[in-house]
Amino acid sequence: MSKESSNMNSESFETTLGIITPRLREIIHHVQSSVFPEELRNFAESSISHVRLMVAKNPNTPEDALGNLANDKIYEIRLAVAKNPNTPESAFENLDKDAGYKIQEAIMNNRNAPSEIIALLLSRLEKQEIGGSWGTTPVWVDDSCKDYEMPVYHPGSLAYTVRTLNKAKSILEIHNANMKIIMQRLKELNPELYSLLVKSEAQS
Repeated sequence: MSKESSNMNSESFETTLGIITPRLREIIHHVQSSVFPEELRNFAESSISHVRLMVAKNPNTPEDALGNLANDKIYEIRLAVAKNPNTPESAFENLDKDAGYKIQEAIMNNRNAPSEIIALLLSRLEKQEIGGSWGTTPVWVDDSCKDYEMPVYHPGSLAYTVRTLNKAKSILEIHNANMKIIMQRLKELNPELYSLLVKSEAQS
């Protein structure tokens, strides 16, 4: 199977569906529950995208096969690799280059993802346009007080929001074992977000 870079000519799974015959359905179910590494390696080279997808989802798939599937031309297969708990650190380096929002979300929620990549993705969390609802409430921590304070702002301005801060904190909880390393790197990459997280933790 030809391996293409994840950022080149990505195809959608829907465009390669075709007809699922009874025999193909049997193979898919078999791959889904297989626990044999060599068998899964072979199926990872299948020309049938349904089969490769099941390999990418299978937690028993060996690391080298998942590493190859991280470069698959089908977006949904790369997404499955990003979610797989057995995906090796080296595969995340290729997945991180993927422009897909869902893939980057999956990486951040995978405990196996390297600390450097988690810090990098956290640093890229975007400020939101302030609109007034809870989800777009700007976060501001005043050094002179213990509580969050709302600054004067104008609708349409950009700021880190309560929702963004909570998201970052939940990701750090997932990677609790490496939190110190991630936070130290985040301090270098995005001092503003780092400062908000530190102050938030101190006040909780």
